[in-house]
Amino acid sequence: MKVHRSLQAALAATLLGAALFASPALAQDKTYKFDIIVHDGSTSFYAPVQTGMEVACAELKADCKFMGPPNGSDPVAQVDLAQNAINSGVDGIILDVPDQKAKDKITAYAKEKNVDVFFIGTSYPDDPDHASIGQNFYNAGVAVGKQIEKYLPNGGKVGIMLCCAGNIPLGQRASGEIDTLKANPKFTVVGPVLMGQDETQAFGAIEAMYQANPDMVGIFGTDASTEVIARFIQRNKLTGKVIGGGFDLVPATVNAIKTGDVKFTTTQNPFLWGYLSVHQLYLKRQYGLNPISIDSGAGVVDSTNVEKVNPKYD
Repeated sequence: MKVHRSLQAALAATLLGAALFASPALAQDKTYKFDIIVHDGSTSFYAPVQTGMEVACAELKADCKFMGPPNGSDPVAQVDLAQNAINSGVDGIILDVPDQKAKDKITAYAKEKNVDVFFIGTSYPDDPDHASIGQNFYNAGVAVGKQIEKYLPNGGKVGIMLCCAGNIPLGQRASGEIDTLKANPKFTVVGPVLMGQDETQAFGAIEAMYQANPDMVGIFGTDASTEVIARFIQRNKLTGKVIGGGFDLVPATVNAIKTGDVKFTTTQNPFLWGYLSVHQLYLKRQYGLNPISIDSGAGVVDSTNVEKVNPKYD
């Protein structure tokens, strides 16, 4: 997969640093403990994040755990997990927390306990004390909007799906998609339509939207639920009639690109979320080097490159 230029620089620096710090003269003086705590522990999207964490922690001989609420996105449960991790004596926590209040509560408690925090996925650019790795979500939405224009050159009515009200990154992605399409007079946009986190509920929301708009020519997502869009298109024999696409490289979406049930998806290098975030917290703890923020990009996967996807890392 193509890696964003800023990621290439950060990865090169991290690998160089890891090689230097592994030398006997600069050996670390303790075993560090880092936990990655995400807002949804039920989605397969985070599998490459966990793999990245495991690779980095093995390199650094760190003690690491990956966790998230088991029943879908749950900011309250995520706060509890983060506070428990902080109380257990970790050196740093890595968070994908798309809820401002939850973020503020966790970071305040971490600061009180002298625990470092790094964000993955959802960034908070107005918070100068914490760095992050993740997409520019609005720009990623614009990139998807341009893909929609590519696959539907004649325009038409399209639906934009959103899993959860109040989710900061997904709302920004939806805005980028919608703004791009509304600037093109050939398109009519329906949405964003809330579909919920439960797959059955999401399928029903897509079905209801399509039944109300049978002239719809495209349905596009803002997260890993792109696989549900693919399932709807396939089950209703709409392949070729309705174009689908969206975000993330969960296995079902990758397979749907191969079968043609969706045309594309947009990746954000989740392996490097786990890998680089652990290294950045290690460098902060061991050498006092402040973490930097990294744009993880918005690479497009379609029929031209889907065979190169490795679900373990992409």
